[in-house]
Amino acid sequence: RMNYNDQKSEKGVGSYNQPFANTSTLVYDLPYGKGRKFGAHANGFLEAFLGGWRGTLINTMSSGLPVNLTYGPATRYSVSGMPTYRPNVTGDPLAPESQRNIDTYFNLNNVVIPVDPTHPYPFGNAGRNSVRSYALYQADMGLHKEFRLWQESKKLEFRSEFFNLFNKTNFQAPNSTRSSSAFGTIRSAFPARMIQMALRFAF
Repeated sequence: RMNYNDQKSEKGVGSYNQPFANTSTLVYDLPYGKGRKFGAHANGFLEAFLGGWRGTLINTMSSGLPVNLTYGPATRYSVSGMPTYRPNVTGDPLAPESQRNIDTYFNLNNVVIPVDPTHPYPFGNAGRNSVRSYALYQADMGLHKEFRLWQESKKLEFRSEFFNLFNKTNFQAPNSTRSSSAFGTIRSAFPARMIQMALRFAF
């Protein structure tokens, strides 16, 4: 559902738009153990505990995803569950940065539902996907090691992986329905730190 008298308001970025998205990867082999700078001739005990380690780091940073401001219209405007109507915006829809939190992401005074008793009109002036959610920052780390076994063709690989290493809280999009009592609140986040370990036998 769109307002054909104001089609310019329908022009906006896609829901998946992220102007900035960076993923940097670092792989580092600890220089100790067989075939490396130090400890090339270390005894089996030291080689088993210190040799052959590899560390990986994947750092992800991206802009927040677009958020579409909407509201639930009066019954007479409702044709199906698919149409969405946008409210009026009278100023910056975001709460001041110093006051922005998971309970007050939007400035409620600047986002209002269109009300005109003499001529009810469902279309507000808010543009499509006109605000953004919080940006995302996450670091994932891995520690890997190979254990040489009794035959060169056989080896045991240990892998430990730490997703969201620093346990950074990355919030998902706020409630953007102005007619909802939960408008401007955030009640979900991306996963917290997760750790997994595995052993792999190659032969």
